[in-house]
Amino acid sequence: MSIYEDLKRAYALKRLTNTFEGFVGLAPHEQLPAEQYAHNTRIMSHWLDQLRGNSPQDIPDTLFKQMTRSQRRGDARRFNCQTVLLELLVESNLALDLATYSAFNCMEEARQEGS
Repeated sequence: MSIYEDLKRAYALKRLTNTFEGFVGLAPHEQLPAEQYAHNTRIMSHWLDQLRGNSPQDIPDTLFKQMTRSQRRGDARRFNCQTVLLELLVESNLALDLATYSAFNCMEEARQEGS
């Protein structure tokens, strides 16, 4: 995977997180105006489309790095949004679930140690 593809994926995940925060940041009974909701939905759809060509392993890898930065900054709201976003990406078959991702990484590490 090229550096350009890595940057594109990271940017798409960042934009998805920003847009997702707009949905999640509302009070429990508060709703976005219809036009804002439609706009956010189009934006999310666009950035999800940008991720479709990526490996399901690369998406959680990049998102975990972003989540670590959010956690270090103490940005709990963003971290929580990223956690829910990861769940949605897994449900959409765009990202590996945590168990599969961990198993895959363990296999990779074992293979590299055996080399």
